[in-house]
Amino acid sequence: KMTDEYEDSHSFVEAVLIDRIGDPGKKLHTGRSRNDQVNTDIRRFVLRTGRQVAGQLARFCVTLTETAQRNPWIMPGYTHLQIAMPSSFGLWFGAYAETLVDDMRLVAAAWHIANQNPLGSAAGYGSSFPLDRKMTTRLLGFDTLDYNVIYAQMGRGKTERVTAQALSSVAATLAR
Repeated sequence: KMTDEYEDSHSFVEAVLIDRIGDPGKKLHTGRSRNDQVNTDIRRFVLRTGRQVAGQLARFCVTLTETAQRNPWIMPGYTHLQIAMPSSFGLWFGAYAETLVDDMRLVAAAWHIANQNPLGSAAGYGSSFPLDRKMTTRLLGFDTLDYNVIYAQMGRGKTERVTAQALSSVAATLAR
């Protein structure tokens, strides 16, 4: 449990790691900075939860599409606050499904931006240790890595921003 004896979450994680694996845990920061590790953790979180969100949206789109097919009930279609054309509940359910498909593309874009390993960029200038960043990319389950170490740190916040934008689009669709 994290208590006041720890400076921050980083020192807590280091202490837990040392407790679990002993002295090798003291090498946690070898070739890495705290920024580096937080950036990596955030991206891995977005990858994990992004898949879950996309899966839930896909299931909801299927439900909306099935509901659209089962509910061809006629309703008035309005334009400029006046009844204009016959419409249907199915047409409206389908519209929401299609809008959410676009939102899923935004979630996928955020997922792809997060799917780049920044680990080993240290505080933005790399490390003098001979790190195999392609190996850590593979071991951590990223598709690729941030090749430029300065970009890896400059991009800090980008993952969070594009993820928040994608999720706000989903929320706006659901709020309509």
